[in-house]
Amino acid sequence: MTVAPHALEVTIPRRDRDTQRGDRPEPADRPDRGARRAERASQRGVHVLHISKTGGTTVRTMFKTAGITTTGDGRPIVLNHHQTTMPDVLGQDEGNEVTFFLRHPVPRFVSGFNSRLRQGAPSHDRPWRPEEKVVFDQFGSANELAEALSSTSLRLQDRAISAMRALNHTRWRTTDWLISPEYLEPRLDRVRFVGFQETFAEDVAALLVSLGVTKTLPLQHEHQAPTSSPTELSESAQSNLTDWYARDLALYEWALERRGRWHAGAA
Repeated sequence: MTVAPHALEVTIPRRDRDTQRGDRPEPADRPDRGARRAERASQRGVHVLHISKTGGTTVRTMFKTAGITTTGDGRPIVLNHHQTTMPDVLGQDEGNEVTFFLRHPVPRFVSGFNSRLRQGAPSHDRPWRPEEKVVFDQFGSANELAEALSSTSLRLQDRAISAMRALNHTRWRTTDWLISPEYLEPRLDRVRFVGFQETFAEDVAALLVSLGVTKTLPLQHEHQAPTSSPTELSESAQSNLTDWYARDLALYEWALERRGRWHAGAA
């Protein structure tokens, strides 16, 4: 597949790059999810949000396996699925708090693409939706798709934009869960802890301290990609993804600058 070098500076349309929010992560074939999301969000306590491809499945599994259901001071710990967002939780009860993990949006995209390419394997078996099959018939790697976002061929660029909006994980933006730094800033007192996938083991330990949980949990990554999964990205692909996920990147960097806040609280 021939793609244009990034030096050509073909601009990704703004409406797709950073002003249109992704779809709420809720499969259309599961209409019961809306009711389940509302029921879970209405529970009082400390809510663990599950932002896709940030280690959320591992956190859920660790907590369930160890039987961790309450904080050290007896508040319920609510383990949420992908469908529950921060506004869902905070809008239900003034006492609710949230915790979550983040990941840099570029490797998060690669992880999401490869996960759907494998149809969720090895941890899950989730066949492609018809629109996802179309994507993988056209793009064999995350790099191919990302590079095509700046193709000089408008047809190929349109296919790439459509693909980005078709795949689960790649179409879900961090801002779908957390809105923006401007939303988060005045609500920081209700954010119990923020961890990062890049420092996962250290941050899981700090999360447990922040929750007042004294158990030591063995760290066993769930849904970990096989080492054979391609992760390399060209400079053009990285630049295109930085543009595409501009709002997510701004939120990630905002949170990373405040990492010491949550680790200080966990000390």
